[in-house]
Amino acid sequence: MDTICDNEFAVTGAEMLGIAKSASLQGETDTVKGVHRGRAAGKVLWIAAACMLVFGTTVSAMGYGPFGEGFRRFFGNDPVTASIIEEGHYGQIGQSVTDGIFTVDFVSVTGDAMYPKLLFDVTVNDEALTSTNSRLRLFAYVMDEDTYRDRRDQYVMWNAYGQKDPDVASLYHVCMDGPGYFLTKDGEVLASIEKISFEFPGYEEIYEYDVDMEYRFSVPDSALKETYIQYYDNMTIPGFHTDYDLYRAEFGAYDSVLVVTYDYIGTELADGRTDFEEVRNLFDSSWQDFSGHFVLSVDGEEYAPLESGWSWCDEEGTFFEPGRCSAWIRFPSIDHGSAESIKLIAGGQEYVLK
Repeated sequence: MDTICDNEFAVTGAEMLGIAKSASLQGETDTVKGVHRGRAAGKVLWIAAACMLVFGTTVSAMGYGPFGEGFRRFFGNDPVTASIIEEGHYGQIGQSVTDGIFTVDFVSVTGDAMYPKLLFDVTVNDEALTSTNSRLRLFAYVMDEDTYRDRRDQYVMWNAYGQKDPDVASLYHVCMDGPGYFLTKDGEVLASIEKISFEFPGYEEIYEYDVDMEYRFSVPDSALKETYIQYYDNMTIPGFHTDYDLYRAEFGAYDSVLVVTYDYIGTELADGRTDFEEVRNLFDSSWQDFSGHFVLSVDGEEYAPLESGWSWCDEEGTFFEPGRCSAWIRFPSIDHGSAESIKLIAGGQEYVLK
């Protein structure tokens, strides 16, 4: 497979660097509050390897060596993802785009179905940026093509900082979280890098460069570690100001997440108001105060919550009944498969989850 790629897409690193150097970086403009914006313009080169998706093999490209070992080297604060990679859950993408002074290699997809990770290598062909140990940051939309073209303004961009390679001054490694919703659906996914920024140490200045780098790929199930999902009916938890119905639990490699739904209209806390935006903060505070005392009991071992999340309201009834709201709570990751008993202790009551 490597031979096929080399023969069919014989673009050397030197040629890529030459293309990047021949492109010009348009002047930095729109300087507001220490933010300098520019646009990297020039010939775009897209390398779509015939071996675009390779699974279950050791990833040696992009400087990672044995993939799990390389990941630990650059992202030692994320041992969970490194373990997932070592278990064989990753998909090598192998796409590269160069635009102006930047060359961004989309290396791989890994993680679990709840928290996918996208790994990029960024080469910056500008010594003025790299010599100062500036902090690099990528911003990208990750979704299907239709959503990107028609509704991306309804979403925020994912972003992540790069880890500078200790041996290659111009190289940064980026591990970016991605949306489980889009990355676990069938079909093609679009990752569109829209902006690259640099933060200079000791200076309150950020240099932002608009870029246009699109990667289209598919993610088979084998690339992401599976999570266990359970839906619940008729499991109501009386709260301080409303009742919460346990809707869904998902147990993954990084954490365990419980989702509840509730009605706010007609409650004393809403006080007659029917616009959720007017009362969101009140219901968030109520949920966080109440759920902060929850306990997840797994075969008798008790876990405190990591975080009580915020609410959103499903006005159109896409997931719940129209107008019904939801909130979530995170607990540490547990081994759902081997656990014999899983209980949620809330408000002095026990609720059997398994």
